[in-house]
Amino acid sequence: MQRLSVVAQDRFAEAIGYAGEGIEGLETVVAFGQEHSMSARFSHSLEQAFAASLRLIGARTIMTGLLIALVIAVWSPSCTNARCRCSSHMPCPAGCSSSCCC
Repeated sequence: MQRLSVVAQDRFAEAIGYAGEGIEGLETVVAFGQEHSMSARFSHSLEQAFAASLRLIGARTIMTGLLIALVIAVWSPSCTNARCRCSSHMPCPAGCSSSCCC
């Protein structure tokens, strides 16, 4: 997770660096007709940053889903046997632990 986060941040920093270079050297870029080249570099770096962010979001989604499933599994009743269900005014049937009954 941390590696994906670092990659996404690096990609965005790279994109911002390209934008900064283009703005700082705008006169030079225009003088040599490199507007399209700078635009393409910036666009490509933004696409890479976006793809890295999507990978990070996907990993976070999977981790969140697994965590929710784990919490549900831990907090759900440990006894799923139908014959162990009883009401609060009845004793637990033979063979059932008290944790299975209401």
